[in-house]
Amino acid sequence: MIMLMVVLIILGAVVAIIVAAVFKVKNSVTKTYKSIVGDQTLADVIQDVEWVESSRPRSIASATNLYMPMIKLHFPHFNWNEYQLKAMNTIKSMLLAMNNHDLSLLPEDVNEDLKNQVMLSIKDDENGGTRTRYDDITVHAVEIVNYKRQNGTCVIKMQAAVGCMTWKERADRVIEGSKVDLKQKKYSFELIYIQDSEKVNKTKDKAAGVTCPHCGAPVTTLGSKNCEFCGAALEEFNIKVWRFGTLKEIA
Repeated sequence: MIMLMVVLIILGAVVAIIVAAVFKVKNSVTKTYKSIVGDQTLADVIQDVEWVESSRPRSIASATNLYMPMIKLHFPHFNWNEYQLKAMNTIKSMLLAMNNHDLSLLPEDVNEDLKNQVMLSIKDDENGGTRTRYDDITVHAVEIVNYKRQNGTCVIKMQAAVGCMTWKERADRVIEGSKVDLKQKKYSFELIYIQDSEKVNKTKDKAAGVTCPHCGAPVTTLGSKNCEFCGAALEEFNIKVWRFGTLKEIA
């Protein structure tokens, strides 16, 4: 009987020590939590964390320093800082053109594929009775990820980190996305230079990114006056000029 009482007393003491330790840890955690977040609730803290995450630009690949010496060897006067800024402005202009259904917002140094991409977005909106909106657009960074020179064509491949609010609306009602939630996106982008149109014509190199702005069919011969599929007049294609190609979102 005495042994049982001793065991119970010891167990009670152990439980009391554990309970005291738990309360001490709880109080310590509570004090630490309040010292960090103040009087914010857990929901408020989670919302703040989500806001920080949504404000953080997507990480993009960068091999700019690797490819620039090769690009400068082929194009001694190529100014990457200038084209990097142009790329940022072109991406923003493209999103604004789709937002406003206005092709005139695109800069001149874009190829027909990029124009067609914007036109297709506008047509999709019109056919569905919707509007795709982009707001608060920020192009955080653009970096080179690859450079190829073949078949009379030079292509600089880039990645871009872009933040914006994007949504789709119908009759002024949001049906997809959000007007208030900032989204961080990553895109691939190309800068294309045609050195030799004859080589491109012979190989029908798709890297040239030239299509008919009316029917979307590929232009198989640079310098053609009319589309061989729909017969529409074609704008003269300037070789030996850097032009921006299509913009594609990366998951």
